[in-house]
Amino acid sequence: MNPRTLLPFLFAFLLAAAPAVSLRAQETARAFLTIGPDDAWIQEEFPSSSTGEVTTIRWQDPPPGLDLSSLQVWGSKNPAAMRSWCMEGDALRIDLAEPLSHRMGHTLLYRVPGWSWRVRYDLDARLSATLFVSNPTPRAFPSARIAVHGPAALPSPAPTRPIGIVDVKRDTPLSDPWRTLLPDSSPDPAAAFSFTARADIDPAAETEIPLFTAPVVNGAESLYVLDASAPGSFPSTPGREVPLRRHVLVPNTERNGAGRPLPPGLAFIGGRPAGRIDATPHPGNMDFDLGDDPAVRASRRPDPPDQPLDGGHRLATRAVDFRNDTDLPARVRFLERPLTPYDWTLDASSVPPSDAADGLLDFTFEVPPRPTHTLTYTLHLDIPDQFLLP
Repeated sequence: MNPRTLLPFLFAFLLAAAPAVSLRAQETARAFLTIGPDDAWIQEEFPSSSTGEVTTIRWQDPPPGLDLSSLQVWGSKNPAAMRSWCMEGDALRIDLAEPLSHRMGHTLLYRVPGWSWRVRYDLDARLSATLFVSNPTPRAFPSARIAVHGPAALPSPAPTRPIGIVDVKRDTPLSDPWRTLLPDSSPDPAAAFSFTARADIDPAAETEIPLFTAPVVNGAESLYVLDASAPGSFPSTPGREVPLRRHVLVPNTERNGAGRPLPPGLAFIGGRPAGRIDATPHPGNMDFDLGDDPAVRASRRPDPPDQPLDGGHRLATRAVDFRNDTDLPARVRFLERPLTPYDWTLDASSVPPSDAADGLLDFTFEVPPRPTHTLTYTLHLDIPDQFLLP
């Protein structure tokens, strides 16, 4: 008999000789969860057993809703090819294409839709952060390691749509120009945040996981912000005062309980909402937004006439008054996008800007208590030749 004709029978004999292994994840597996905005990738590591090699895995408690198309079986180092799988009652039977050594255990990797996470930051006498994980399945995951990913910032509210639609071609973005302004909720794979602590994930519930607590907040400071870079955000009417928004910046340091990149979340001060915090790098600052504070206000001064220059160009001076009615100096950040149809460069300013690129001026300075502090800056306006009078 040709030896080659014996190979299929020999392989079938080896498969039949290799026993099956029965798994119950909640009793034996260690789980590592990577949770996104609407799903989770779950890696369950099963310990070794006395069985040398296996060709069939009977998984007794797979989580309902498991995306079977994502299922992978891994040995100690490499993935194992699957010949077939099928449900047998509540159990999942996985037949492998080749015997898999079970001396080092193995891992099941799979995706389950419906998971989500959120983070809450609380600041009062102390600073704390809490992760909330929503598990839609009836499976518990005891002592699981947790990571969450993207998006890097919380999605912004959708802009208000105007009445009507520009109907050019319905199969192109031009059919609805506001479509491009909708927030992008797709995950950012680079925005991943891992946590060293283990947590017991409850079944069909939202689990609360403390991330860190600092009994004393170190290095926090207030910053008053006026972002006039958007049209209409700071009226051009001279003398009309607007309040600045007060922010509390808390350093992301080990002394404050963190000291690692932090995911985005909702902020609370004294139990009251204080805006939202984008992903915070390390080093960086957690930014708590307290809203408008009428104690620190700003108003524009009337614009003086532009100063003509040789060649038809001009110098334009702008001035903004800041008033601080608190008893302490107020650190202020003022962002301005000068409203002019001409190209400009910054010629001079009473306070050096931290940035003056891409048409944006960014100033940070201190305003003493009670007296008015005036910020002035002068722009060199480049007037195109077609706008110059003969």
